[in-house]
Amino acid sequence: MFLTDKFMSEAREDAVRYWKDYSSDNLYEVVKNHISRGNKKLGKDIIIFNSGTAHDCPSVKLGYCQAGKACYALKTEKQYTSSYPYRCRQALLWKYISAEDFAMSIVKYRNQSRSEITSFRYNEAGDFESQQHVNWFTYVCKILSKYGIACYGYTARADLNINILAKYSQVNVSNDKFNTKVNINRFKMMVELSNDIEHTCKCSNGTASSCSECNLCKEHSGIIQVLKH
Repeated sequence: MFLTDKFMSEAREDAVRYWKDYSSDNLYEVVKNHISRGNKKLGKDIIIFNSGTAHDCPSVKLGYCQAGKACYALKTEKQYTSSYPYRCRQALLWKYISAEDFAMSIVKYRNQSRSEITSFRYNEAGDFESQQHVNWFTYVCKILSKYGIACYGYTARADLNINILAKYSQVNVSNDKFNTKVNINRFKMMVELSNDIEHTCKCSNGTASSCSECNLCKEHSGIIQVLKH
């Protein structure tokens, strides 16, 4: 599906109205409705939260994105009409719900879950809007890590400081600015895989059929190459 400007504009306006009507009395239910569980491919022990939509991703507008039209999150928004409006609401959540309230709602969700939850994955779609946005995620990850929930995510924002975030989260970056020795991986998208790069996404080289069989993004791996498709 091609998302029209009208459709996206109305979705963004609806998201603004949604949060204007938000009441903290429904905090837990609201958070629960804006996080999702991993699927069979990713692993059902993972909670996912996006910082925004792929169509409005700040890294694309700033020229930092390495995926372009191959962006998987972009394809999802085109395929499922509910995806873009949902992510529009996610993009504004941090402005209305504190990092502490958000994190503790996830802890509550984990505690009430009948199946194991081990990880929190952020920025499957979109990217950080600002340094304040990074700081919000940093505090979220700091709290979650105290409760035994491992955090990892992705960013292409070479202009923002993610060093403190990396103390509490495994960060996978799409640029060469940051030191890969401290909880930061270089996530490198390749047209062809290189024999000179130590770590390769296992789905890219055919040694795994799903992300649940690989922990490269979750752990400090250094440079990880992934096949652009």
